Amino acid sequence: MTSSVAPLLVVQLLFQSKHGFTGIPHVVTAVSLYLDSSVEMPIYKACRFQSIRLLDRIVIVTSGQKLTRHNSPITFSIRALTSTDLQYAQYLFTLSLKEAIAHNSFELVKWLSTKFQGYKITAEVVTQAASLGSIKILQFFFDNDNRVAGRHFRETNRRCTAGHSIEWGGLSMASAVANSHSDVVWWLHQHISNARFDLSAALKAAILTGNILVAEWLLARGAAWPPRVAGEYVQHDVVAQGRLDILRWLSVRDQLDGIHGLVVKAAEHGHLHVIRWLIDGDDAWNGISTRCTDLGGEASVAIHTAAIRGHLEVAQYLYVRAKTPQNDLQRELQRLEQNKTFRTLMAYLGPNMLAESMGAQTMVGAAENGLLDVVQWLCANSSAVFNQKYNFFGIRLSEKGPSTYAMDVAASKGHLDLLKYMHELPRLSVTDSARKLLQQNRREGCTKSAMDSAATFGRLGVIQWLHKRRSEGCTGAAMDGAATNGHLQVVQWLHYNSSSGCTTKAMDGAAANGHLEVVRWLHENRSEGCTIDAMNGAAEHGALDVVKWLHRNRTEGCTTKAMDSAAEQGHLHVVQWLHYHRSEGCSTAAIKGAAANNYFEVFLFLHSVCAQKCTAETADAASDKAPDIKAWIFRQYPAYRQQQPAP
Repeated sequence: MTSSVAPLLVVQLLFQSKHGFTGIPHVVTAVSLYLDSSVEMPIYKACRFQSIRLLDRIVIVTSGQKLTRHNSPITFSIRALTSTDLQYAQYLFTLSLKEAIAHNSFELVKWLSTKFQGYKITAEVVTQAASLGSIKILQFFFDNDNRVAGRHFRETNRRCTAGHSIEWGGLSMASAVANSHSDVVWWLHQHISNARFDLSAALKAAILTGNILVAEWLLARGAAWPPRVAGEYVQHDVVAQGRLDILRWLSVRDQLDGIHGLVVKAAEHGHLHVIRWLIDGDDAWNGISTRCTDLGGEASVAIHTAAIRGHLEVAQYLYVRAKTPQNDLQRELQRLEQNKTFRTLMAYLGPNMLAESMGAQTMVGAAENGLLDVVQWLCANSSAVFNQKYNFFGIRLSEKGPSTYAMDVAASKGHLDLLKYMHELPRLSVTDSARKLLQQNRREGCTKSAMDSAATFGRLGVIQWLHKRRSEGCTGAAMDGAATNGHLQVVQWLHYNSSSGCTTKAMDGAAANGHLEVVRWLHENRSEGCTIDAMNGAAEHGALDVVKWLHRNRTEGCTTKAMDSAAEQGHLHVVQWLHYHRSEGCSTAAIKGAAANNYFEVFLFLHSVCAQKCTAETADAASDKAPDIKAWIFRQYPAYRQQQPAP
């Protein structure tokens, strides 16, 4: 056996003291290769160490490796994949460049370019370089682009063996703008003038960074106003930033007309100065009132938004400015108008909007976020703020579902000061009107959910206080949740101080989340045990130590879901261990999941070692974020390319 790789220093030193091995250097080399796990490291992971020497070592060992299919751990080799598979090499090149650029290592970029001549540099890589402002790296790409001619580049599908085809355009200019690299914007414009840059995305980035000069420059070059994304407009993002100067600029350009949800968004982020400006200009735009402060208008539902986010001053201001109902007729009118407002806001802000009428949702939201000052304000002004009769300490999320109480959510978040306040509320001094409303409508209290949720999130102090001060107690969900989230101290306290016990969900959840210490404690101190979900879940989350422990100490085992989910999540080490030590195997969901999530090493292991075949569904699963896997599938299975729908 010969090798041009220098043996590891530790191996050389070890064998220097063994006189019997003098003259047989191949033994030293063999031991070194056996111990040197670094050469099995994918190049993109090695790039994180920023060591050219390490990379050279990996490349030298990689040359000449063969990949064979055999049921043996040593026959699947990352090294062999690097040198034998075109698509996998492209995958490695892309990830390695991203690591090099992330470390701003020009030397690594040059080294990678030398070793991967002819491979493509993707738009994602170019965008990353632009976002970091690395003109030096961009210039290197430009100088090595085998399609560039002068300031233009030509499109071609032919693969060259020298240089690289660079995917210019896309979001690279927008990324440079977003990170305030105006020099990169100008460089891209000067060097790649005919690339298809997303100018609308660049304009949005300029607006959000407050760069009006660049925004004007982009508009002059035909950039379209940014489209709505995820239910919201760029105007909502500007309001969220509190940039009144940009809002004025947008207003001059008539870009605020007809945009709803601005007051709610400003209230969410506590920008009182923006709210004042929006309300004061309510009637100024084209002479048409937006009815922001009318009964049931946007201001009335933004009070809740400000309150649950802790912006008490904003909530109080909106309450003063928004018209409030004075009688039953006006209350009904407000309800109808607010329903219309909700529908409008839903269309502009999407289902995750925080707008809501004042009520139990406000109290519960404030309690969940630990906002004692807001809760006190709501209680002290309950008759004026709510002006209606209902239990404003608890909400029912659905007609058939259980109620959610303020004390329950406060307990789950560990807000002990709030728990104490609501527990003592009957004895606290409040206004006469508020006290009357409280007596008629309050059912604050709490349920077993308080201690259950506190245990789930590890709030031992809250649990002990509830145990001492309240009588509701807890259920088995308390220990189940605590174990699932790894709170061993809470599990032990419940074991010794509560009779509620737990279920198999305790060990199942602890195993799934990798909490081996909790799994062992439950195994030794409780009798509930676990199910196959324990090993399945541990495999899914990459907890190989837990998988091994369960394999040795429990008999429940697992199903094909273990390897399927491990593959889907990219846990190659778990997939390999399950393949070599368990008999359940996997289903077609494994290779499909690996392809869908761009886990190339897992995909190739399943195909080459586990003999998993690619199907048309596998090809469909390889989404746009896994272009190299998709290319690999089409190369190995040309018929699947023909089955793809036309773009």
